[in-house]
Amino acid sequence: MKGTIPRCIKHSKRICEQSYISVCRTCLASDKHKEHKIEDVLKTFALKTERIKKDLQEFEECFLVKHKEASLHIKVQKADLCRDFQEIRKYIEKEKENLQREIDKIFQKMLSKIDDMNSKCIEDIAQQEGEINRGINRIDQITADLKLLLKSNDVRPVLIYKSKIEEFSYPVQYKITLPIFTPQKINREQFYKQAYCLSEMSTLFPNRAFTDEPHIIEDINTSYGGVLNELHNVVCLNDNEVWTSGDKDSICLFNLKGDILKDFQTSSTSCIQDIAVTHSGQLLYTDDNNRSLNMVSNTQIDTLIKLNEWIPHGVCIASSGDFLVAMTSEDWDQTKVVRYSGSTEKYSIQWDDQGQPLFPAGYSTKYLKENKNLDICLADPDARAVIVVSAGGKFRFEYTGSSSSLTLKEPFYLRGITTDNYSKILIADMCNQIIHIVDKDGHFLSNIENCNLLSPRGLCVDNKDNLFVAECYTGRIKKIQFYR
Repeated sequence: MKGTIPRCIKHSKRICEQSYISVCRTCLASDKHKEHKIEDVLKTFALKTERIKKDLQEFEECFLVKHKEASLHIKVQKADLCRDFQEIRKYIEKEKENLQREIDKIFQKMLSKIDDMNSKCIEDIAQQEGEINRGINRIDQITADLKLLLKSNDVRPVLIYKSKIEEFSYPVQYKITLPIFTPQKINREQFYKQAYCLSEMSTLFPNRAFTDEPHIIEDINTSYGGVLNELHNVVCLNDNEVWTSGDKDSICLFNLKGDILKDFQTSSTSCIQDIAVTHSGQLLYTDDNNRSLNMVSNTQIDTLIKLNEWIPHGVCIASSGDFLVAMTSEDWDQTKVVRYSGSTEKYSIQWDDQGQPLFPAGYSTKYLKENKNLDICLADPDARAVIVVSAGGKFRFEYTGSSSSLTLKEPFYLRGITTDNYSKILIADMCNQIIHIVDKDGHFLSNIENCNLLSPRGLCVDNKDNLFVAECYTGRIKKIQFYR
């Protein structure tokens, strides 16, 4: 035994647990160790040594490793934040340029109008000047004739003279009232809110851990089900109500008990491609047959966007309130994502820096979702991949379902996609009956496979990050808790 411990000079190896001093029967008889627990010193030393070894092992193999991992993660996170903020800056700069161009157009229109007014005034004044000069010339001629007449000795011209005074009038001077330019007072705060919206930054710390076993909270039996009555899409109106659509032309609102709260027919002659809910609670849906994006207010349907040569697919609401719509060309040869503010197109994302297409072509419905870091995630069943680009349209990564931590029994066949408050991307894999969970950089994290999922298709999360999974053929919606 290394080291020494204070001992009773000539007695036993027993030790007082409270003072850690060796004691004997004589010492025990004294008041000094009264009510103190007495242990064998070798046994205590062995137990403490084992505890120290375990603590050392836990510090070296667990705490130190995790702290080093966290330190490395922070370095990567700092680099990612700088990159992401630069992307947002580029996006804002681009919008600034667009706004400046619009302002330039407005002022150029006013300047052109001023130039037109100026030209018209000059033209009118020049015409008046010509008439006055012609009058001066005629008056000069008449006065010359009258002077000659007065000097003449001929009586006859004087007798037959007729006055021409009535033929003249005094010239009228044009009074020109110049246009007045009155700049309107700009309410900067109101203008800022109307023009653009920059959401507040949210810091999620620490990262929320997954549960050891995801489990079903609610199992909702809807009116969907069967090959001819498939359930395709689900989106939360709130934590207790969900909108749904399938291969019919109707859209239904269910509560968690499976009761139909609303059911209305659309004007579509085919199935609804996708649905989304705005920040104010209004329902949007894309109609590929009518090539339109539509908004539902109560029971009234308004067409916001009508496309000509493009077919709309997935739709989602950006954090700014803008609409993001995935669409393909009518010959199915091109795919792009277009950002709208209301009915106004702001810009489209289609090509990379080398002029190559960012998104593959194909016939299947393309679903999309904006992540919390403003990345745009597009799920393409034809390409069997999720393609992720920044808000400005720069390629970030592609997820194809392959991971050393995941073995798929069937080919990766993705359909629905959603993101949560921690920037996790969740992808429905219909063939493998699982949900893939990847981080904002495309790294596989986990999967949900123990909830007896059958052909999962539509996905959404509520405000508490509970996952709603729409099963295509059973017509059931499963509410799953996968975070602790």
